[in-house]
Amino acid sequence: MNMHFYKNKEGKGGIGTLIRVIVFLFILAGILIFIGIKFGILPPLDQMLGFNKARDLGIRYSGIDVMKIHDSIGTKTTIMKGTSSPNKDVSDKFTSDAGIIFEGQKQVKYSLNSEELSALANSPWKYFPLFELQIKIGDNGIVEAAAMVKINKMISFAQVLGATDEQVKEAMRNMNIPERDIPIYVKGSFIVKEGEAEINPEKISIGIINMPKQMIDKVTPSVTESVNSIINGFPGFYIKSLSFNKEKMNFEGTVPEKQIIFTE
Repeated sequence: MNMHFYKNKEGKGGIGTLIRVIVFLFILAGILIFIGIKFGILPPLDQMLGFNKARDLGIRYSGIDVMKIHDSIGTKTTIMKGTSSPNKDVSDKFTSDAGIIFEGQKQVKYSLNSEELSALANSPWKYFPLFELQIKIGDNGIVEAAAMVKINKMISFAQVLGATDEQVKEAMRNMNIPERDIPIYVKGSFIVKEGEAEINPEKISIGIINMPKQMIDKVTPSVTESVNSIINGFPGFYIKSLSFNKEKMNFEGTVPEKQIIFTE
C-alpha cells in the first residue's frame, strides 16, 4: 500500500492538482502586481478601488454536494479537523506538517461544469488561501477565475509548497504585502497534454487594476515551467489530457483512490 503526505518540504498532492495550480497562479498574480506597485509601474494600494470583494462571475454552487463530486471522480475523501493522522507510523513532527494524505492510484475520465468545479475548488484544506472562489468556463475554452486571497493563509500555502519561513518573511517585507485580504482575477486558456501544461493568460488583475501585458508575457514561460513541475510532482496523479470547452473541464488520467483533507 502506497500512502503519501502533503507536507512543507516535499510539496506533493493529488486530485487537487488543478486547484493548487489555480491557487499558484492567483498568488503569482498578486506578487507580480505588488512588485509593480513597489517599482512604480502601478499605483499604490490605497488608490485602488474594488479592493474589498472578489469579482462576481455569476457562478452559484452553494447547493452542490462536494463529497458526491469526489465520489463520482473516484477518490474516496475524508475531512478531518486538526492535524492528527490515522497513520500510527507517522512521527509527531511529520503529522503536524501534514495537510493532505493520499493513497493509491486509479484511472479516471470525467467532466465538470463551472458550478461543480467552483464547488470543488473551494477546499476546506487548512492551508487553502482563497475564498469566494468562482471559476467560469466559456464555450471557447477560455477560463475566468476570481477570488479573495487570505494573506495569512497565503504565507502558510507558500510554506507548504516548500518555501522557508525566512523566504516568506523576506518576500513579504520586500513587496510590502498588506495585512488584508485581496481580490484577484485571472482570465486565459489552460490545457495539459501528457503532463505538459500550456498556459496563455490574457488578463490578470488585483481589484480593478490590470497587470501590464508586457509583464504577463514576460513571466508566462517561467510560470508554465513551475506549473509543469508542480503537476508532475504529485503521487497518484497524472494528467493525460485536461481541457476546457463547451462550458466544461474535461480530465483524463489518474487520481489517488483515497484522500484525507485536514481542516482547521
